[in-house]
Amino acid sequence: MDKAQPAGQVLLTSPRIRDRQSQGRPELPCVPGGAGTFSRKLREKNDLYLVLSTFPCNYQDQECQLPLQPTVNAILYLMMKYVFPSILLFMVLALTLSGCAPLWDSPRPAAIPLAASGINLSDTRMVKSILYSHYNEWKSAKYRKGGMSIQGIDCSGFVHLTYRSKFGIDLPRSTDLQVKLGKKVVRSSLQAGDLVFFKTGFFQKHVGIFLENQKFMHVSTRNGVMISSLDEHYWSRKYWMAKRVYL
Repeated sequence: MDKAQPAGQVLLTSPRIRDRQSQGRPELPCVPGGAGTFSRKLREKNDLYLVLSTFPCNYQDQECQLPLQPTVNAILYLMMKYVFPSILLFMVLALTLSGCAPLWDSPRPAAIPLAASGINLSDTRMVKSILYSHYNEWKSAKYRKGGMSIQGIDCSGFVHLTYRSKFGIDLPRSTDLQVKLGKKVVRSSLQAGDLVFFKTGFFQKHVGIFLENQKFMHVSTRNGVMISSLDEHYWSRKYWMAKRVYL
């Protein structure tokens, strides 16, 4: 005898169970004396079906009412089984790929000398000369995440090293901290030495040092230390903000 599904209940059963229901053959064992709680997992054709419910049972004629009421436990089980691992994997990948530099302010190598202070950073002609000379020394350097030497360096490491060794300014090591410094500058007012920031992904940030005429030097993950233009389609689209770290 077919039973109508009570209002507000959902069937959490596999096709095999529904076939047995249509044949009048109860799939679930009845519990003598009335209601009981049944919990089981079924695997069928690589699909997981969760059966977790409280159901009424008539022991005399072995008729069990099979429409199943989803419970909090069932929802939590599915989240733990599928949702949380996916979120964890996404976070691991995001942290692995985030930015061109560490998310933390890593230790600064003592080998990087702090240049003597007194350089007038508002003298753009002098700043450009220093930056171009520095670029010529480092243009053969390749990208290496967390690196701080000519053998390999990342974008925020290059900015940190440049400001420390050439201008006597000790910036943080990470992009996330560098972007918090200084004063915002509109793109039309950029001058040599300004930091230009980009959002290259959901968790990814990139930083370079502005030179002149929309050109900036930075460390590319593919080409290492190089000079690019803000007018290039990619960098124009990823441009985020600029900061002047001296006032």
